[in-house]
Amino acid sequence: MAENEFSGPFAKEMSDFVELKMALGYKYTTERGILKRFGSFLSSEYDDLGKR
Repeated sequence: MAENEFSGPFAKEMSDFVELKMALGYKYTTERGILKRFGSFLSSEYDDLGKR
């Protein structure tokens, strides 16, 4: 998986979650795309969310 694949305040958590699912045998390709879009949304709308 590429570094910095996800954006937003929860990028690390999303990346770790997808890594875990893939390690458990799930393909997680569609879900990865959904999480990437959700991370982009969070980044644009709530970028200060993770800075508290």
